[in-house]
Amino acid sequence: MRTYLFNVSVIPPEFEGNVQIRNISPQEAGEILINGFESSIGHQSTADVISALLEIKVPVQRLDTRMRDGDVVVAFQLQQRLPEGIILSADELRKLPFQFRVLNFTR
Repeated sequence: MRTYLFNVSVIPPEFEGNVQIRNISPQEAGEILINGFESSIGHQSTADVISALLEIKVPVQRLDTRMRDGDVVVAFQLQQRLPEGIILSADELRKLPFQFRVLNFTR
């Protein structure tokens, strides 16, 4: 089992199986990630906001991820769609509504 941190709730197109998705609190997100995770957060401002919310270090990196049976994704998801090409600062991100979700992948 691997644990990932994404900035959206995504189900990779190659995954065939079941995905259980539920909303979680920032506290629960931190509890899931505290034992280690691979970050797939691609923008520094997003990493900064998540780091502050969860009180954990979130590295910036773009991963090409292939889900396997038992993998878990914690997703930081904005509750609105941004215009194409917009990259927000940490201050701008903090003003937008968001939620954390956990996705559990099983075959």
